[in-house]
Amino acid sequence: MEAATDWLVNALYATPLVAIIPLVILWFGLGVSAKLFIIIILAVFPILINTIAGVRDVPAALIDVGAAFDVDARQVFTKIILPAASPFMMTGRRLGLGRSIIGMVVAELFTEI
Repeated sequence: MEAATDWLVNALYATPLVAIIPLVILWFGLGVSAKLFIIIILAVFPILINTIAGVRDVPAALIDVGAAFDVDARQVFTKIILPAASPFMMTGRRLGLGRSIIGMVVAELFTEI
């Protein structure tokens, strides 16, 4: 899954917002939906990238312990991977919040009637 989507996530994250705004105005107009899309598109990538890094950083020894205790895949995810990746997810949320505030200001400037 990572090999199929990593290039897309990094390419969209590196795309400047100024290049996306005309497309957003064409797709959504000048209303609230365009502003919401700009805010979401700016906030989602730091959260997504940090969550992927957190899941990738889970030690294999923890997953091996889960396998030794004969837990299923859902329990490995909820009891091992999510708690181990939660600091990364919180960091992504913090970075996403800052970027979403910037997106809110940019959206107000560019989509004002």
